[in-house]
Amino acid sequence: MNIQEWCDNKGITVSNFAKQLGMNQSTLTRINQGVRGTSKTNYEKIKAAAPEIEFEYTGKQHKSYWVKDPNNSRYNYMKPGQKYGSLTILEDTGMRRKSGQKVWLCKCECGNLVERSSDVIMYSVKGNYTISCGCKKTSDVGKRELENPKRKRKARKQMGFVEGTMLVGINRKNMNKNNKSGIRGVYWSNREKKWGAGIEFQRKIIRRFFKTKEEAIEYRKYLEQQYFDPMLKKYGREKNVEKCIMPDNPPKWRNERFGRSHRHEVFFGRNRKKSIEDGLVVFLTPEMHNMSDQGVHFNRSFDLELKKAGQKAWMEYYGKTQEEFINKYGRNYL
Repeated sequence: MNIQEWCDNKGITVSNFAKQLGMNQSTLTRINQGVRGTSKTNYEKIKAAAPEIEFEYTGKQHKSYWVKDPNNSRYNYMKPGQKYGSLTILEDTGMRRKSGQKVWLCKCECGNLVERSSDVIMYSVKGNYTISCGCKKTSDVGKRELENPKRKRKARKQMGFVEGTMLVGINRKNMNKNNKSGIRGVYWSNREKKWGAGIEFQRKIIRRFFKTKEEAIEYRKYLEQQYFDPMLKKYGREKNVEKCIMPDNPPKWRNERFGRSHRHEVFFGRNRKKSIEDGLVVFLTPEMHNMSDQGVHFNRSFDLELKKAGQKAWMEYYGKTQEEFINKYGRNYL
């Protein structure tokens, strides 16, 4: 007599019988169906309340011992001879982890003998990656990093680090907040009482000190050409330099970035894209851009001065005529 038949004879439901025993109805249903996975205490409660019910305790099975076979939808119990990834189970070592999992002696494809517990083997099957003695660890981690979206950012950073140098780092132009020289890698040394210039390349610092700021800037540019440019060219990274054909006219404007400068397109509005493509841009201080009444966006005379210089530079650089400039930018400023 099973549980359902006993409840029918007594005129009660399985749900009420479960409440009397202090357990869930689903637990009684699993016991009635002969499914393994319930504790021995539950069987003893049922036997004490209803001796007429006939069943046999089959034992509780730990979930970590059961793994999904990738070749089919069955759940197979681990045993010697089975292969998971690069490991083949040889025998049970007799050791157990604190949580109760068996520790198996396994042989890797490379010939090494290693010990792996049941849960480690199970996680490799569920995670769909190859488990080994460690000989395939590097390749597997790289593969998972590329396939897992959460690790793509980290993988890209690792691929940008070559020959002891980060390509992104040597190609960037932004400076630290405490930079006072306006040039990356150039600084004033209070200890030496001189201007310092240097770079960090392949985990080595190359640095010298000079009496004047101009000498330090020239040395910094020399170091970039000597060390950074060949490395960027070797790995197909273009140097991060903005095209500018405008003449240098300090202190009003500069033709290269400095400090916290603002980029200004000489012919902005509908001609902004054309101006960037042709290199008709200048670099201004925030005050000369849009942070004061003297800024180019509020000072018409300064705006016209830039446009005249831009038209002249465009015609000389590209060898074009005044009519061609008008056809492209709409009007003449000279």
